[in-house]
Amino acid sequence: MPAPVDLVYLAPGLGTGGTESHLARLLPALQKRGLRLEVWNAGEEGDAAHRLRESGVTVLRRRIPVSPRQIGRLAALTAGLARLRPRLVHSYLYAHHWLDALACRLTGTTYVGSRRNLAHWRQGPVRARERWRDRVSAVIIANSAAAAAVAVTEGVDPGCLRVIPNGVPLPLWAEHAWTDHEGWLARRRDARDALGLPDDARVVGAVMSLKPIKDPVTLVKGFAARAGLRPEDRLVFMGEGPLAQDLKSLAGRLGVGDQLVLAGRRAEPLELLAALDLFCLPSHSEGCSNALLEAMAAALPVVATRGGGNDEAVVPGETGRLVPAGDALLLAAELDDLLEDPDAAHRLGQAGRRRARDRFSLDAMVQQHVDLYAEVMAGSLTRVA
Repeated sequence: MPAPVDLVYLAPGLGTGGTESHLARLLPALQKRGLRLEVWNAGEEGDAAHRLRESGVTVLRRRIPVSPRQIGRLAALTAGLARLRPRLVHSYLYAHHWLDALACRLTGTTYVGSRRNLAHWRQGPVRARERWRDRVSAVIIANSAAAAAVAVTEGVDPGCLRVIPNGVPLPLWAEHAWTDHEGWLARRRDARDALGLPDDARVVGAVMSLKPIKDPVTLVKGFAARAGLRPEDRLVFMGEGPLAQDLKSLAGRLGVGDQLVLAGRRAEPLELLAALDLFCLPSHSEGCSNALLEAMAAALPVVATRGGGNDEAVVPGETGRLVPAGDALLLAAELDDLLEDPDAAHRLGQAGRRRARDRFSLDAMVQQHVDLYAEVMAGSLTRVA
């Protein structure tokens, strides 16, 4: 007889990324608070899987098949849930939410869904399946009000949605950011050494997958278009993706090829943020960006694009700046403004750290999950009118 399990998490992969980082932080904290859980990983094994296992979380590699009629996947899920009999299943497997919900329905398992981005691509049959999924879900957790609002426009019952924003840790070294404190200065030197950056550089940085939805192209164009561009300035991307070579070529054509640093994928980029002077998130769409919240927690001034969860994280003029997506010239002006006025930039960064502490803490996120799961398992959850 398997040991009793409260929660099974269905994960699409456990490599490096926003959702992966979210799970690697959330699940060990839930386990420490007494929840018995397993992760069934259907995809990549990587940094997040290693972090979870090192924290004592059970991660099982579940190569759940996807046949043309989806029967193989449904049968595998149903058999696994019937054997284990968890109290809840929380699914992060976006493309197969409805199958996960159906497997739970067939086995009498309570289902919890996720909405973690704006995903405007859902149309037609996909929306129909999502609406069915919503009807059989105990609750769907969205990571921002913007993600929840998009779900409602697609026909999701608002009553089954709960918003729990992402939460991030506050690095202790950032308490003394932009001062002469030796701990801060040492962290900054170490981070710059790790990224190969000179001490005198003014560094704009981003943590993202290098793919079109994140729009790193506009950031390269904006960096190159700055009126105040200096030879010692650097643009750093921490991440990988299909646009890497295109960014190199574009930077070369714009005359900033020697100033572009593609630092690759980093398992824990939070510790390297001390190398930056300014953080930028140029995405076309964000649910609730961990990278943005981590930059705020690290006391970095931020420039991000308007829309989605960015509007909920950044208070324009108080904790950062917001610009329209895809506008390289406006982005260039904001980058210049903050790089040329470091005192103002540092005030934004410190205010952003306070906002991350007050509104997006890791402890708050964990406790909200604990409370919500307890309500669902007790059968006391009421749908919001």
